[in-house]
Amino acid sequence: MVEGCTMLGSGQWTPGALLVLVIFLWISICCYCAPIRTEYQASQYLTRYGYLKPVTVQGGAQAFYSYTSIVEALRTFQRFAGLAQTGEMDEATIQVMNLPRCGVPDILSHNASAEGTNSSSSHSNHRVKRFSLQGSKWSTTDLSYNIARYTQDLSKQMIDTEIGRAFKVWSEFTPLTFSHKRAGPVHIELLFATGDHGDGQPFDGQGKTLAHAFFPQFGGDVHFDDDEGWTLSSYSGVNLLQTAAHEIGHALGLEHSEVHGALMAPFYRGFKPTLHLAEDDIAAIQALYGDMPTKKNKKHIHAETAVSPAPTSGNAWPNSGPAPPRAPSARRGPEENNPYNSKPHPGLMASSPHFPNDPDIFNAVLNPGFPIWPELWDAPVLSPDPGYTANGLPDICALDKIDAVTMNTAGETFIFRGEYYWKLADTEVVLGYPRRISDGWGGIPSNIDAALSWSDGKIYFFKGSYYWRWRDNAIDPGYPKQIRHGFAGIPDNLDAAFVWGGNEMTYFIKGDKYWRYDRLSKPPVASSYPRPLSVWKGLPKKIEAAFQWKNHKTYFFTGSSYYRFDDREFRTESSYPRATNLWWFGCGSVKSLRLTANESARMVAAHDDHSVRKVSGSLVHFDDAWHNGK
Repeated sequence: MVEGCTMLGSGQWTPGALLVLVIFLWISICCYCAPIRTEYQASQYLTRYGYLKPVTVQGGAQAFYSYTSIVEALRTFQRFAGLAQTGEMDEATIQVMNLPRCGVPDILSHNASAEGTNSSSSHSNHRVKRFSLQGSKWSTTDLSYNIARYTQDLSKQMIDTEIGRAFKVWSEFTPLTFSHKRAGPVHIELLFATGDHGDGQPFDGQGKTLAHAFFPQFGGDVHFDDDEGWTLSSYSGVNLLQTAAHEIGHALGLEHSEVHGALMAPFYRGFKPTLHLAEDDIAAIQALYGDMPTKKNKKHIHAETAVSPAPTSGNAWPNSGPAPPRAPSARRGPEENNPYNSKPHPGLMASSPHFPNDPDIFNAVLNPGFPIWPELWDAPVLSPDPGYTANGLPDICALDKIDAVTMNTAGETFIFRGEYYWKLADTEVVLGYPRRISDGWGGIPSNIDAALSWSDGKIYFFKGSYYWRWRDNAIDPGYPKQIRHGFAGIPDNLDAAFVWGGNEMTYFIKGDKYWRYDRLSKPPVASSYPRPLSVWKGLPKKIEAAFQWKNHKTYFFTGSSYYRFDDREFRTESSYPRATNLWWFGCGSVKSLRLTANESARMVAAHDDHSVRKVSGSLVHFDDAWHNGK
């Protein structure tokens, strides 16, 4: 077990001891601030969210857990997160632990009693906080709410509208009604706050814990971390609608769901253009409050039923498709007396150590300044959806296409699809991917049309009628801009962009036409363009991505295949197309391919770079330079 911190004992305080204390306090803070990498940090996380029972020892010394308890807690967490239940701190587990999330614990059953106490210091003016490890419900279905404190990220009118839509998500299938009151007592109070805001559950700054809420018997209040960048229909920042809808679920008495596609799943995986309420969510809320009398036969909520109009809709926390209905947990609890009449000081079910994000592990540093352009409001969802891995992330080996591909000046290759991206090594995908585009390329939208890298280190991303310029790991100020202003003569809604190795000029493809762009000419696009794509002999009619790789050869991608272009012959090479997932992503163990005799002969003949080392029967072996033959 890795010890992340050590605890000091009591005694005389000498100047040296005071210095040690300062160092200790700094280390303690770092232990809470660091991203989760070690078993010790994982045990803090598992305790915070209810997977490990809190352990106290005499004198307040640091408590440690047995190996068995850690393994069992990890397995429970992995089951909850939809991961393979290895009981180990594998990469997938670390990634999920470092995701932004709701601050309410996932498991609430460690305390046997229905109530507990959390007593503050005798020198504190705070009252003793009582808390429950069970859910509860309101005794009335006509509920009122107010917004006690607003964020400066959005106008009050915008916030009022989004919060109203978040409540409507839950009234769609229940007898519940919600009214917004500007003054007077209410059932549910919502507010934006930072750091220590008086409820014993301080926020941790930007990233990690986004919001938390209290069950009805403790007031049903909802708190948002105002250090986050709250946005509406934007791929950057934190989407207010989907976060509020999730937290309101807690305020109505729902716990976190183990169903990956449920609104009440605990992890925030970024903005989606449509908001879905899973059948699991509906079954849970109707178990507490009953069905909507006029909608008895309605089974599930469709894309924008509860959040129309579409331009400001958002997706439920993670949502990867329909989920089987689940009977609500008995932990949701019986009906309680209306806490509106007797409201104890709210308190969550566990303490809140701080776990801010790390740029190296699912960095969730968010960019609230990203503008909401009309073209991005209706960003398409992947259709058909690619396959998903056990941890709920898209499986690169199952991609039906890629949106864009580019390479930076360090020679690193990046593949983009939907809201995710992958970094490629020469022979496979780098460990720890995919990641969300919003995590590694803050401010770049999902579902991009094309990407273009120039030798000066600038990378351009195109979507709709806009483009973004990326340099030094950030978007340059003033972007996005309209394509017609920055790339005169180039159309909107591109399919691909690349620099051709034959003349080092830039080319754009849209449909069955292409344009040549010469930065040194005025105008940069000659009057003879566009020209038919068929000029590029051997290419298919539809190109979806293109780029020049480190071997100075140009590659074109369409569907699940790719082509390599022969610059001297000005046509695709004879051994193409090939399978993208095999040769670029390392799927199927490309270093040792079982082939037919004819395929083996063709492959050997095609590799003029001598990357094939030997052929034994139908088994082709490649040396470490195999990638030169892509």
